[in-house]
Amino acid sequence: MNSKAQHNHLFKLANTSENRQIIDMLRKAMVKCDSKWKLDLKGRKPVDGVQYGHGGNLKLEDAKEFAVYVRPRNRDNVPTPRVVAGTGINKVDGLELQVEILQRRVRNLELHLTTILRKDS
Repeated sequence: MNSKAQHNHLFKLANTSENRQIIDMLRKAMVKCDSKWKLDLKGRKPVDGVQYGHGGNLKLEDAKEFAVYVRPRNRDNVPTPRVVAGTGINKVDGLELQVEILQRRVRNLELHLTTILRKDS
């Protein structure tokens, strides 16, 4: 496994109805607990006969997989990124804290999902 992260998504899943139901359950749990975050899905790997759209967009129904992203529910509270000169890397004040918070939320969601899946089996 590469030690340097390459993507902004949390993870990728096969685009199946079961996986979409899991995401729907997670979204409902996030709304219920009044989370300031939301889950966005982006289609990946087009099905046969379909090409990526303009800008690399792909409808979920035309995708074999989807990537899951965590986004702020209210974009008004998101700090404006600063670009560090000469690097092309965006830096946001307090980024380390935001990453830590997201990692905790992901661990909590994973635990919650594991609990739900155990109840169903």
